[in-house]
Amino acid sequence: MDFSVSRHEGDPLDAVAAFTGTHALVVVADPASWERISLGLEPGRATTTVVSRPARMFTAVAIDLRDFRQSARKAALALVTDVPGDVLAVHENSRWGKAASTNFRKQLLGLGKPVVLFVEGWTELPGLDRTAVLVGTIGDTTVTGSPVRGAGSARVDDVLARFDSSPGPVPGPWRDGPVPGTWPDGPVTTPWSVNVPQGTSGGTYQGGSPYDGPHQGFPQPPAYEQRTDRPRLRPARPEARAVNSLVVEPGRDDPVPGSGPLRPGADYEVLVNIGPHRTASLLTEADARWPAENLPDGALALRAVLSMDGTLTPQVVRFTLPDDGSSFVCHCDAGHGPYCARQPWVRFPITAPGTPTVWTGELVVYYGVVAVHSQQLVLPVGTTTDSGPHARLLHRLTSTFADLGPLAERAASILVTDDGARALVNGVRFADNPTWISPNAADNAIRAARQLLHDIHLAAGPVSRMDADHGKSLADYTTDLANLARHGAVLYDRLFHDNVVFDTLPDLIRHEAASRARPAVLNIADPAISNPDRAHPVPWSLVYDLPMPQDPNGAYAVCPSVARFGPGAPATPVPPHCPEPHHSGNTLCPFGFWGLSCVVEQPASTGSVTWHVHSGRAPASVAVAVDPGLDPRLTDGHLTELRAVLPPGSVASNLVTSPVQLARALAPETMDIAYLYCHGGYYRLAANALPSPVLRFGGSMVDPVEVSNWRRDQAVWPRPHWPSRKPLVVMNGCHTSEMTTATLSNFVDAFANRAGAAGVVGTEVTVEQGMAGWAMTRFLSLLVDGAGAGQALREVRWHMVNRGNVMGLAYTLYAVAGLRLRPPS
Repeated sequence: MDFSVSRHEGDPLDAVAAFTGTHALVVVADPASWERISLGLEPGRATTTVVSRPARMFTAVAIDLRDFRQSARKAALALVTDVPGDVLAVHENSRWGKAASTNFRKQLLGLGKPVVLFVEGWTELPGLDRTAVLVGTIGDTTVTGSPVRGAGSARVDDVLARFDSSPGPVPGPWRDGPVPGTWPDGPVTTPWSVNVPQGTSGGTYQGGSPYDGPHQGFPQPPAYEQRTDRPRLRPARPEARAVNSLVVEPGRDDPVPGSGPLRPGADYEVLVNIGPHRTASLLTEADARWPAENLPDGALALRAVLSMDGTLTPQVVRFTLPDDGSSFVCHCDAGHGPYCARQPWVRFPITAPGTPTVWTGELVVYYGVVAVHSQQLVLPVGTTTDSGPHARLLHRLTSTFADLGPLAERAASILVTDDGARALVNGVRFADNPTWISPNAADNAIRAARQLLHDIHLAAGPVSRMDADHGKSLADYTTDLANLARHGAVLYDRLFHDNVVFDTLPDLIRHEAASRARPAVLNIADPAISNPDRAHPVPWSLVYDLPMPQDPNGAYAVCPSVARFGPGAPATPVPPHCPEPHHSGNTLCPFGFWGLSCVVEQPASTGSVTWHVHSGRAPASVAVAVDPGLDPRLTDGHLTELRAVLPPGSVASNLVTSPVQLARALAPETMDIAYLYCHGGYYRLAANALPSPVLRFGGSMVDPVEVSNWRRDQAVWPRPHWPSRKPLVVMNGCHTSEMTTATLSNFVDAFANRAGAAGVVGTEVTVEQGMAGWAMTRFLSLLVDGAGAGQALREVRWHMVNRGNVMGLAYTLYAVAGLRLRPPS
């Protein structure tokens, strides 16, 4: 059995992405890759992970067979069969025995999807043929072995040992000298021949192995699996520099114990530097490697950014990485003279949550405005888990900096404080994106976009243009998307006057999504939200940042994602960014809309930020105030469906016919979601007065000023109102959150500021009652299941897109994106 052994560019997951498109079986011996592909996997369960690599993006269905006995093989197979995905990622269980493992592998291959089998390097796999490829690592080099002809048994260790056989002493990973002994000269006999392509290390070998057993510095198989003829691998060369992260007590450099949780409410510091890998660092040496080869030579001015869950503004610290040696922090503005007071660590002060939880955050290192390295911090707080603080690699720059184009040339900026709106991607203030738009231009562009959104949805009557399932055909959906994209492109052009921002903001959003392995959070700082007389607030979800011709007959390319995630396509997990690697020229792509590509965050200006509706453990409660003027058949159907999908007893509904009834319903602290299922619109107090938005319940109407007045009358509302259980107010009606220059006040400010709500969700345009109920049923279900409000709304939009319905973009969230009903348990 002949094998072709070669080096593969990138890490093992890059090889997996490449080979699962051409091979049925990819065998991987790399624990770090399994850790990343099994992110969030619970014991005895299967999970899906979206893996984005330059070769392609795919969804992996991951399951760890080490959680299953041999007798539970059928149950394990059923789990991966029931979960949709492109690739099956399975970690083998060596205790099953060779025959059972081989049979299970054949059953997996029989499902018709590529199989990625994670194994220990010493595991011998029988029955391999040309449909398989073996993947392993030597240091930071990814090595692959592909059968050339025939069939037989092989191990990843054999591929690695034959790849690099240069003679002489080899440095050990402990960095204190060479490994005793030398590597053999000349051909090495092996059980099968290896043909190494020209230009790579190694040679051609025949016969059996002369090695005297595994090296003690490497992980060993269980005693019953050890083989005397296993080749000794060359130890990995030490990484030159790595991103080190530690959690320490304030003012100290030694890490907290790695086996236990943090203390609730206690102060700590997160330390960061780049240098020789620290054994106590939260990341393994392989994952922490600094990608120096993809960055410019010389000293680099870097920024470390820490974003912990529950904090609105990230912490940012500048530091320097010299050409050689470790990074340092100083206060020099230009150059580093003799009085430069260098400190070895970036230090971020943090305070653990006051209640037991698993606290997570993101640590990102930037060069310019480009994220070079990002990791997720996982910090158990006051829990009974045996694991202490640890981290997972999210991203490491894999392309050269020059390949990033204009984004690489964009200099980091300092936020300029003024009256204008601005869009911050993931809160990164040194990549400020101020807007410039006149009130008249806003009126024209935004009114046109809203009118189109209305016309896509409703015909005269009004009558819904959607089918019985609230969807449209692929052709009609594509037309709707193109028309809306033209208007969204006008918004983008009008908003961003600065050419540097105009040229680079779309690439910044996409790079941030890839860097953090999640959709970018678009933080909107818009003074018009709390001051509607000042300017016309922008429906940010409708902004489209890809080029589109304004001529309806103009040519444009249709991205495959239009059909991949549109009507008729299987409902698959939506990746953080478009899976297509490049968009050039005029392009129609659903990921061009910020409401679909990003999690849009528009906190109302209240002076404080709410991250959890309630910090207690009381069951979720949804209070529904129903307008009896709605279609009773649709109302009954909607309430029945809500009670079916939400926990028993969690939904309480009341018919409301007057403002007094609504005030009483909203007075107590007994709800997590205040759901106002009603009509909405505008009302003029006088013929020459500006219109004011109103909610309609029966024959009465409620004005925002009236909501504000309830807080002044303690006979109506207690003071303070909603002090500890601050519900999310959901207004599912017509025009309930639209604000124009003609609006005197608005419900967003009335509920979030005056009433003390955690946030508000409302519609930008008129929505048909049946579709509105269908959309909000899914939204409320996601919230009760623990999702953040921003991510839940994005998922609802994509769920609607899968029906050919773009009206998810009509809903706007005024709250922090991470707002949840309860803290994560």
